[in-house]
Amino acid sequence: MGWLGVKDREDFPQRLAALYRFLCRPYFHRIWVAQELAAARRPYIIGGKDLIVEWKRLDHATWRLLDILYSDKHLTERIYAADPSLKSIPHSELSFARRLFYLRHLRHGRTDEREEIANTLLAQNDELWYNIPETAPGILDVVNLCRDFQSTVPHDKVFALWNLATDTKGMGFTMDYTKPLSETWLEFATEVAKKNDSLDIICAAEPTLSGGLSIPSWCADWSTPAAVSSMVRRTYVPITLMRGMSDIGGPMYNAAGASTLKSRFSFNGSILECAGVVLDTLGLIGPYEPSDAILSEQPIWHDWMEMGAGALQSDEDAALPVLEQQFQARFWGMLAGKSEGGSGDLRKYIPGWDGHGDALVKSNGRDMYAVVTKGRRLVITEDGFMGLAPHYVEEGAKVAVLSCCSSPVILYENEDGTYRFGGSCFVQGWMRGEMLTQFGATEEEAWEAIDNMGRIKIV
Repeated sequence: MGWLGVKDREDFPQRLAALYRFLCRPYFHRIWVAQELAAARRPYIIGGKDLIVEWKRLDHATWRLLDILYSDKHLTERIYAADPSLKSIPHSELSFARRLFYLRHLRHGRTDEREEIANTLLAQNDELWYNIPETAPGILDVVNLCRDFQSTVPHDKVFALWNLATDTKGMGFTMDYTKPLSETWLEFATEVAKKNDSLDIICAAEPTLSGGLSIPSWCADWSTPAAVSSMVRRTYVPITLMRGMSDIGGPMYNAAGASTLKSRFSFNGSILECAGVVLDTLGLIGPYEPSDAILSEQPIWHDWMEMGAGALQSDEDAALPVLEQQFQARFWGMLAGKSEGGSGDLRKYIPGWDGHGDALVKSNGRDMYAVVTKGRRLVITEDGFMGLAPHYVEEGAKVAVLSCCSSPVILYENEDGTYRFGGSCFVQGWMRGEMLTQFGATEEEAWEAIDNMGRIKIV
């Protein structure tokens, strides 16, 4: 699987095309493979009588293939010439294999690395290349990462991953195939939230449900793939050498403040009661066009840019050179998921700037745009905040921050004063708890004041 002695061969593009095709096989989409691979001490791939390949070599070859697809335009064209049918398969198909490799890396990375360097010069250094805490991965990390994998039985979208997580011990959840699916998902959501003192799990809830399923608006149906990007856990494994990969789990933002704050939520059957505050209302909702193309190759970003600049950019800022405009930094920083809005050297972010559009490729920028903006629309709130909301967002949607929820959320008020959950959202200027300062001198004081205002009921 390595390139040494192969790269200069005339059939190298054909070999890469065959690897690409192999990695797109249904096997890599099966949810149970995640546990089978992670549990195996030294897995191998066996083909016929003569082919035996250690799994880590396939991992390495997959990384190199992705690196080529994103950085070597000429060789990529030769791969497609060798197998034209690959043009219709998005690079994201290779993410299934990468996520399998990553989950195995979390469990066996330390042991594999020590064996790898035992007899090399690297053995002189006791420090590993990466940081994987003993608490990785959590169950919410795993189920989000594998949500679009496939299973015959819907319960297995959680059951097959249960033993891969480190935080399930002592959790009051029972794996029972005889329970109705709606009861399973409701119990799973409430127990994960209570065990972790976090409402992040409700951010996986979407209005698209499997047939006949009746669950609260805040409860996710894990049997359906996510239609929008996750704002609470990472679902993208960076294109880097796996043996140097650190843990990418845990919250991405902290809109509700530090994770050590006192939890202020409870469950009453299908009703979630939590401290929370509605801070704004959506004013402008941008267009949405489903596409498998990367954002920088879609015309939609021009529409978003025009909408955002028209609502938020000052005449003084617009008069500056593009690379010096504050709005450009905020806009492209947001699309890359940066909470503070900065984007460093804008040449690395603006598609096609000065003819250097390919700078996005090597930095994984194009993939990051696709990950962050998946299934989302650009939105502008009535108070002038820019953000990303689910594509199914409705006019009049409220934007709120909830206790122990690391992302802002969309809410819709019902006639009886309760709320319907509308998903997570990104709001620039909110993602690090900035909005709490108006309620108290400290985050704990702010939440005490918010809690005293009365708890929000979400049904």
